[in-house]
Amino acid sequence: MKKVCCLLFFALLPILAEAQYERILNNPDVIWAAEIDVKYYLRPPLPSDSAEQNDIIFWKNYDPKNRTPYEGSEMLMEKILAAARSGEWPAWQFAGESVDVKSLDPFGEGLQLADTVGQLSLDGVARTLDSYGLCVAFNAETGEDEVKETPHTWDITTWYAIRAKQLLYFDENKGDFELLTFAIAPVRLFKRYEYDRKIGENKVYLSDFIPFWLKMPNFSKKKSRKQPSVDDSNISWAAQIKTLDNSPRLESLRPLKNLKPPVMQVLLDRFRTDAKFKVYDTAGEPIPFETRYDMLLSIDTLIMINAETYEEKIEVEKNELRAEDFPHLRLIQNWYWDDRQRRLVIHLQEFAPVITEIRSLGYFRYDRPLFYRRKK
Repeated sequence: MKKVCCLLFFALLPILAEAQYERILNNPDVIWAAEIDVKYYLRPPLPSDSAEQNDIIFWKNYDPKNRTPYEGSEMLMEKILAAARSGEWPAWQFAGESVDVKSLDPFGEGLQLADTVGQLSLDGVARTLDSYGLCVAFNAETGEDEVKETPHTWDITTWYAIRAKQLLYFDENKGDFELLTFAIAPVRLFKRYEYDRKIGENKVYLSDFIPFWLKMPNFSKKKSRKQPSVDDSNISWAAQIKTLDNSPRLESLRPLKNLKPPVMQVLLDRFRTDAKFKVYDTAGEPIPFETRYDMLLSIDTLIMINAETYEEKIEVEKNELRAEDFPHLRLIQNWYWDDRQRRLVIHLQEFAPVITEIRSLGYFRYDRPLFYRRKK
């Protein structure tokens, strides 16, 4: 077996215990593994939104104690930020990704990159989540003006996404992709205003603000297989997320382990040759084994014109689809918030190799999953 290398990214994340990834990468059945860093949008997509967003279906998104309706991720974000503020979920800061927000103000000025790495104190967490301004107040006892620091808490609706650092890996024995989430980070929409002299008004520049990273629970085979129930009283929020344009592109990833490249071809061969390998179509119906070979054929119709007789001849050309024809891997994940553990639980439910179809002389493009593989 080839030596596993390229573990430099773990050195940049001191919160990750070696046992979490060594048990996976040292497993002889795991022939491929790579880190993915995905931003998951937690709002229902609007018709005007770009294709970069993912689909999300909320299974449980209400609070019996609060009748205010939730439209997106507000409830989940409130729980995540509260757990970080209280210290029940320790927060970590990394150089270049966090910010020193003591200088932030409600108008979005003063964003600064952090240059430190380490676990944040409760005060440090508060300062990453709130902005602070100065005000002058009159002290009736001393009869003097005092300069005080006043916090400003950002609207919960501005927290719109979760960034997740995950290990995507392929188990050749099962024929399955697996997903292990190492850390997550809440993402807030950050607005910066800059005066434009040409138009005589302020321009708004948008960027992502990540206050800290939160370590996920340690890897456990038993726990990773057991999925929470939406009916569990401890589960107060649940949703299913399907990646679209933010689906991982396998060829662009830097593998940490790559014993039989390309890994997508290993999956396609299993799909074509193993009758016991259960897969489903987009409607959730099982795909018969007898039809799989034809599904991996690309049929092109060519019209040939004889230069002498000017007669048209139609030829049908069949080409077998290969790994390079499937650049994306679509992931369907179930996310739960556990009130008892005060943690987010993420499970990979299904995955699908996706091919990009081009129709109408190249003017119409869409992504089509070849099949869906369900996790047990």
